[in-house]
Amino acid sequence: MPYLALHSNKEGHLKSGGSGTVSIRNSSRNVHAFPAGTIKTGHQKGLQDEDSLIYLAGKMIDRKRIEQFNAAGLHVKYETVTTSSSNNSMSNYIVLQKNRADYINIEVEHGDTKTQKKMIDRIIKVLKERERKIGQRENLSAKL
Repeated sequence: MPYLALHSNKEGHLKSGGSGTVSIRNSSRNVHAFPAGTIKTGHQKGLQDEDSLIYLAGKMIDRKRIEQFNAAGLHVKYETVTTSSSNNSMSNYIVLQKNRADYINIEVEHGDTKTQKKMIDRIIKVLKERERKIGQRENLSAKL
């Protein structure tokens, strides 16, 4: 079962004239952006909004996982976590202390609950599909 977190942020990013600190358009040394396609700027532009994204975290970038969420129309920011780069956030704690990479932080522009609900639905769909595939592999290996 994944760890889910819900957050909201202000419109745009400070570095590009917005008032927030989160955007799919910005990356850092440890946080890499993987847009799902078109990126829109402006007030509450839905799933394509620069402020609508999910954060994933792990010790190494998981391209397959990123591709699954991108295919569902979700922008992804992936944080690579090491003991030296840890900021003591929940995602870093889960990766380093629980040795798990199943943290998903759902970010939307403040007040955009419609998009947040869409994102949650898509995440659940991706997770169910992953579980279904795991179940199929387990059944196949049990038959062998």
